[in-house]
Amino acid sequence: MPTIILTALVSLGSTLPAAGGASLPAPSLPGSSFVPSTAPLALSPRVALGAAAPGSASVEACRATCRDSALGPLLSKPQPGDVVISEFMSNPAAVSDSQGEWIELRNTLPWRLDMEGLVISDADGDLFGLSNGGAGILIGPGATLVLGNNPDPATNGGVEIDMAYTGFVLANGEDEIYVHTRAGVLLDAVEYSAAGAWPLTPGCSASLDPGSSDPLSNDDPGNWCASSAPLPGGDSGSPGAPNAPCQ
Repeated sequence: MPTIILTALVSLGSTLPAAGGASLPAPSLPGSSFVPSTAPLALSPRVALGAAAPGSASVEACRATCRDSALGPLLSKPQPGDVVISEFMSNPAAVSDSQGEWIELRNTLPWRLDMEGLVISDADGDLFGLSNGGAGILIGPGATLVLGNNPDPATNGGVEIDMAYTGFVLANGEDEIYVHTRAGVLLDAVEYSAAGAWPLTPGCSASLDPGSSDPLSNDDPGNWCASSAPLPGGDSGSPGAPNAPCQ
């Protein structure tokens, strides 16, 4: 299945306050830095690209008011807590890290969100943005968006990736995943470390307990566990599917 390929953006600039008094790198992202993909736009059924409700002329016309039976009303701009990092694979074993890393974002609300314009970054300068040329990237209520560095299930460990990216690497032992707006508003953050009791088992994704899907609970490594759900390539994870409870 063809996948949107995301473009790495510009370097990080100044910092701004983040949750808990930490410091989050603020991107310098001129509009021209978001380059629409030239790849065919085809995603898994859980993601709708620019899909307005029936009878709407455009996503803009539908942003605040319209509703459809499948997806519910649309919220145009995600707020802190609306999007939660719910799973990530930082150290695949069946394939190399450069082929099999991925991140799952979950819409926590009972209505759909437009993810376009969000930025994923870390503290070291890795950075990419979610762009579909202004057409929208709409995620249904409680649904997920799986971002990965390789869109081909034949070579990425059997993972169905919704959007592929470049310019971002998940370190095996210690790293950060920041989800924020282009203006630097932090929506969610995970700062993991092998020394901090995070479940970083090679070949297993780190999976958030489904009862902890909020931006405070997912800061606690005790609410994460190594996934045991089998992937076709031999590793374990549940990208795009409900997480199993952590025991």
